[in-house]
Amino acid sequence: MFQCFRNVACLLCIFSVVSVSAVDYQKPGAPVRLADNAAIELVQNETRIVSVRFFVHAEIDRLRVHLHPSEQLRILSSPTSWVFSGELADPQLELEIVAPTVGDFPLMFTVISEQGEMNMSRVLGPRISVRSGSSALNLAAEKPAQEKARTLESGRRIHWVPAQSPQKTKR
Repeated sequence: MFQCFRNVACLLCIFSVVSVSAVDYQKPGAPVRLADNAAIELVQNETRIVSVRFFVHAEIDRLRVHLHPSEQLRILSSPTSWVFSGELADPQLELEIVAPTVGDFPLMFTVISEQGEMNMSRVLGPRISVRSGSSALNLAAEKPAQEKARTLESGRRIHWVPAQSPQKTKR
């Protein structure tokens, strides 16, 4: 009987450790993540300097970063490979980008962490979202109008729409 309780207690301990650490789980590879997972917004045919920051969550000697060229994005910055020492907490890259095509595209990086004789790699790709037009007015016009909704006590939702001016009919 005591053996059964001990086994159940061990299982509960194991599951509690797994459930707590599952929040910070990352697949095996370089201990590097993108510091910001939000899409990078660009306007078609507009040159813009974009910052990509990496978060290193373990002690490493060196971090090598390689940018993979994209057919949909033109990178005007000259280097495509960078090396950072392990003392730099969160490495950051500045890229000058032009996007001639509207759409969503990945900006692919291979990162390799070096710790002693052990090298680990990971592929990271922030999403580049390219919109048409060159002004803020065009960007605002592309966004769909948000409907205003009201929920009654019964749970029924009513959508409010602006009233239209009455049209005069000719007889």
